[in-house]
Amino acid sequence: MVSRVKKSKRQVEKSKFKLLINKLTHAGRIALQKVGLLFNSFRGGVQKLYHRFRTMPRVYRIMSIYLLTLLLASGFFIWNIYRLRLIEPYAVEEPPFEWSVYNEEAEQAENEMKEEQEEAVETTVDKPAEAAADPVPEAPEPVTEQTSVEAAWPLRGELFYDFAQMLREKTLYYYSSGIAIQAPAGSEVAAIWDGTVSRVSERGKPHGRTVVLEHQNACKSYYGALGNVQVREGDTVSKGEIIGTVGPGFANEPDYLYLEIIEAGKAVDPGKYLP
Repeated sequence: MVSRVKKSKRQVEKSKFKLLINKLTHAGRIALQKVGLLFNSFRGGVQKLYHRFRTMPRVYRIMSIYLLTLLLASGFFIWNIYRLRLIEPYAVEEPPFEWSVYNEEAEQAENEMKEEQEEAVETTVDKPAEAAADPVPEAPEPVTEQTSVEAAWPLRGELFYDFAQMLREKTLYYYSSGIAIQAPAGSEVAAIWDGTVSRVSERGKPHGRTVVLEHQNACKSYYGALGNVQVREGDTVSKGEIIGTVGPGFANEPDYLYLEIIEAGKAVDPGKYLP
């Protein structure tokens, strides 16, 4: 009678590990053999091609070298064009500043609701003062030509980018409709002319919190990337009066104020009016 020796659990696991190593070694050898065959075939093909090239007439050899160089250069050029997205240029004006079409009904309704709530609170407090006021209507202010009057700088700082400068946002290329003045967050922003606040936006695109002023010279001034706003729609402001502060920069950009001047529905270079 043959007696069977019972293997321990450790011995079984050791034998399984050796079997796995042998299988991996065998697979590696087969892979190396296949790689060697491919390399040998590739080397043979290159040698045949080189031999055929050497046996060609000299004129054909020169032409083939020029053709190969041309193909490599054209491929590199096309790759660069694709990388820079110049095949289909994206140089367009910023859509939010088409003021003849620009209209945000939801935002306007929200601003009107806030105004009504604030007016309701003010009327309950200021009713006695309104009753005591003189009912004689005020004379209308004379309309002055302000086009020739130069504007005041809204704040002091360095120019981050200029009017009509090409900017890039990811794969989008566009021309700036205004200027960006670099200044620390919290810097006070002043009105460039006397005017009336026509719009206060909390989430305007693409410059976040914004204020728009209308002036007597048929121009509008647009202040973007603000942090705090100290005016409301309908307020009258004077030249140099503080309307808000600079907000924090977007993503990797520094803190700056975006200023745009709209004349006859189109953005114009602020340098036309700024001293």
